[in-house]
Amino acid sequence: LCLRTGLWQCSVAHGAIIALPVAIRISRLYRSDILRMSFVRCLGACRAALAPQITAWVTPIRAHLRIRDLRMPVPLRFASALPARCPPRRSGRSAADTRVSERTRLPPYRLRPADTPPALAKELEQFYEFLTVRFYGEQEARVAAVTADKYIDIARGFLGWLHLERGVPLCDLSLTHCFPSPERAAVAEAFAHLEWLVRTRQHSPRTELTTVRALVQIAKFLFRTSSTADPREGDKPFHDIPVIRELRKLAADASKRARTAPLVADEEMKWLEWPKFLACVEQLRLECAERDARGRTRSPTAIAWSLQSYLVFAILACVPDRQRTLRELRIGKTLRWNKTLERWEIRHGPSDYKTGKDYGERPPLVLSPRMYPELELFLQQWRSAFAPDHDFVFSKKNGKPLDASAVYKIFTSTTFRLTGKRTNPHLVRDMIVTHLRSTDVSERELEALAIYMGHSLEMQKSTYDRRTKAQKVAPAVDLLESLLVPGGAEAITPPPLK
Repeated sequence: LCLRTGLWQCSVAHGAIIALPVAIRISRLYRSDILRMSFVRCLGACRAALAPQITAWVTPIRAHLRIRDLRMPVPLRFASALPARCPPRRSGRSAADTRVSERTRLPPYRLRPADTPPALAKELEQFYEFLTVRFYGEQEARVAAVTADKYIDIARGFLGWLHLERGVPLCDLSLTHCFPSPERAAVAEAFAHLEWLVRTRQHSPRTELTTVRALVQIAKFLFRTSSTADPREGDKPFHDIPVIRELRKLAADASKRARTAPLVADEEMKWLEWPKFLACVEQLRLECAERDARGRTRSPTAIAWSLQSYLVFAILACVPDRQRTLRELRIGKTLRWNKTLERWEIRHGPSDYKTGKDYGERPPLVLSPRMYPELELFLQQWRSAFAPDHDFVFSKKNGKPLDASAVYKIFTSTTFRLTGKRTNPHLVRDMIVTHLRSTDVSERELEALAIYMGHSLEMQKSTYDRRTKAQKVAPAVDLLESLLVPGGAEAITPPPLK
């Protein structure tokens, strides 16, 4: 009966997929070896004849079933509030065509993975492991994977410069060319590379500081067995390596210059006032409708993408955190439902955010109830439209997890479409701090915000407050002006003339 209804009355490709689990269950139930063997022979013939068709049908079904097993069941606690139709969408230039700085585009110089010799590729893998994996005798805590990726990219830049500018053959390239010895003089090539980046590539002091930090890590990796420093005894890590001490001096100099250096990009082309950003969030919520502006039904992928874009903006509006929080959001792990307080929260341990080693476990990051209907509807129904192969909340359209460039592109393209500004996700932290410091918020509230955002109050003032000096001293100007009110001072009688 299973063979007839599953294979012959349906199409062969459909029947092979439908009848397979049914036949296995029936054969196990009745312990029928004859039925099992008959089905296996029939299925083998079908696969030989229709292998491409079967593969095309099975792959999305397998992905869907796999995701149903991975994701947590999310009940719809709040009624859906999706609009009936999308508002008309603004179209025009692409954000990729708009430059926010006057720097010219230069040819790439980094060593590409395809051009990396096998020995050097293995050395870079060992460097990445040194950065991210604990080992006996380590002098410092390991860095996050996203930071290690950045350091690997900078190392490839140094290696590419050695090949193109210094003429080192590809087959001979090695990290040892960056620092041939642990002595102070070995910093010469690194210094020349930094000067080339500043003069030729127009790198800012902030970018220079990041590069120096990566070079310090390369030196630590190369001379990790030569150092006898013991931080447990009060020693500074690797303080006995002369080249590392010299690199730290370069880092201190770059940091000093970075504090007073002007921004390279035109902030006017990226900056959004906080009320304007909130208006973008509401506009994205209206675009989550199942029908477009003309009343036509939208595809499941389009609806899912609109919901995801809205949630990315809405989460940062109430939790102004780094974009890593969005990329690493997992149901039941970092994204949790608090049954006691009946609210959605983001929970971070020390290893889940940038400054975790300094501040430890974070307080719960509370999501606004305004987004609960869309969040739960996305998790329960629309997220599977991407056929994701992971348990992260957000995905690319191909089902892969979001990476840093994908989040950046979602943000810049969306804000440019809605406002004409190329706002990036990290700028949201600056926008909320600048907005609140322009109001009558107390110092106590600002300190609480700094703890909530995972940094110090001093960092809030020096890094995230983007007010101009004129805006910062405006209260003082108003205060002095209030003292000059006519009649507010006693009349002074001049002394008689002699």
